[in-house]
Amino acid sequence: MSVEILKLALKDKKFTFGVNETIKKLKLGKLDHIFLAKDCNSIDRDLILNYKKQGKINVFELEISAS
Repeated sequence: MSVEILKLALKDKKFTFGVNETIKKLKLGKLDHIFLAKDCNSIDRDLILNYKKQGKINVFELEISAS
């Protein structure tokens, strides 16, 4: 499921790279899905997962590193 969503986002060019820009859009409610790299720092990970718990976004934790 997450692979298909990621492919669609890349195809439609509707994606954001980087923690700062992602957090900004997350707070503004402009995101539906987040693909989280396994090496995301714990502060940002906790913030993103908190939004997930509130039911505001779908978070897919990937087994890849951002670097």
